[in-house]
Amino acid sequence: YIDLSSNSLYENGVLALALLSTCPNLKHLNLAMNFFGDEGAGSLSRWIRKCKALEHLDLSSNGFLSTGAASLAEALAYCTALSHLDVSGNRCQNEGAKCLMSELSSLPQLASMDFGRTGMHWGWGAELETILSSLARCSALAHLQLHGNNFSSGGTEQLAQGLRKCKRLRTLGMSNCALEDVGGAAIAELLGNGGSLESVDIQNNDIGADLKHQMLKCHDGLRLRL
Repeated sequence: YIDLSSNSLYENGVLALALLSTCPNLKHLNLAMNFFGDEGAGSLSRWIRKCKALEHLDLSSNGFLSTGAASLAEALAYCTALSHLDVSGNRCQNEGAKCLMSELSSLPQLASMDFGRTGMHWGWGAELETILSSLARCSALAHLQLHGNNFSSGGTEQLAQGLRKCKRLRTLGMSNCALEDVGGAAIAELLGNGGSLESVDIQNNDIGADLKHQMLKCHDGLRLRL
């Protein structure tokens, strides 16, 4: 267990993490809020691939973009025991998310992902199709956070269709996602299909009262935050 969160390591401080290559049994690593950017993410990726027992990894708010996300994606493919990944607050955008999810879909234990506030702009397109097909292959996925990203109506419809294939998904976070009624209707249809969802957060979106009322009647036992 290593917690180095909020230490402002920046890109040079990450070099000290070469010690990770000597910790093959490390299971929990928290590097949140160290602001090491793309260069630091590239350095970290060289060592983290040695941590094959790693289960929990928090890389939130470190300032890396799509380049850093791509470097980390390749390395994380070696972490076959990974069950939780948090990359929230990094502006990896669509391209970085695509790289990460493409690799993460091969990890059999991955149950929880946080891609909140990553600068994704969802609409119709090849990047979204790749991301959704990757999500569908995450066979253990139970918790997905997408809060703070910008969803167009078409993107939300695609997302709802893709999430139907995530048979074990229990919690979904989509607060502050610029959802309007068309996108909200797609989510309402997803909720109405029953499935495994137990908790959904869609607070702070521009969804009308009638649609919210419809969502509240979707199915018993669903915890819905509107």
